[in-house]
Amino acid sequence: IQTTIIQQHDKWKVSDYEVRNWNEFDAKYWTSFSINSKLLNEYSISPLKYFKMDKELIDGNVKHLKFTKSYTYGYFRDSGELYKIYMPKNPDKKFIKVQDYIQGKDQLKGNVKYLLITSSLKDLMAFKQLSIGNIECIAPDSENSFIPKHLLDKITSSYTKVFVLFDNDGPGINSMKKYKEKYGLDYVVLDMEKDLSDSIKVHGLTKTREV
Repeated sequence: IQTTIIQQHDKWKVSDYEVRNWNEFDAKYWTSFSINSKLLNEYSISPLKYFKMDKELIDGNVKHLKFTKSYTYGYFRDSGELYKIYMPKNPDKKFIKVQDYIQGKDQLKGNVKYLLITSSLKDLMAFKQLSIGNIECIAPDSENSFIPKHLLDKITSSYTKVFVLFDNDGPGINSMKKYKEKYGLDYVVLDMEKDLSDSIKVHGLTKTREV
């Protein structure tokens, strides 16, 4: 009998990066969603000159890759730790997760009535530009990953009501339904574009706020 031995090895991991200065292409990209430099700074987003990834092979050697693409952004915690890399112009892989983190958690004050769970940090920042004053926002790693109940309970305890607003497509609506089934949270289907930030980009702040 031939036995197949499966050897485990580490996946690709971000090992290094360098922050660069903002440029006009970055400004054009983010402002198309009405996201300004103040918000990008508040949520600790910085453009990256490059980032490196390492992978340990089965034979013990380490393989290295270096990426130097335009429109590459690092998402950082308040402490300065990189938790995600965002490449909006890369259709194959837009996000590289570096560590678990509930986006927007560091910015919560807990002094308003409502909390909104959005599908992404970009949607979170775009929503803030709607200037709805009595609500704060967080976002999971992705709309397909659940915020663990013990963390969600801890975050949401000071709010009167918690809503979910994910993408206006099959996966987004299914994820919202799962939050409803699992946690009893009501959800909002914004029947405009695929997501909130695209709705603002296409229809503007005023129309999106009305809807």
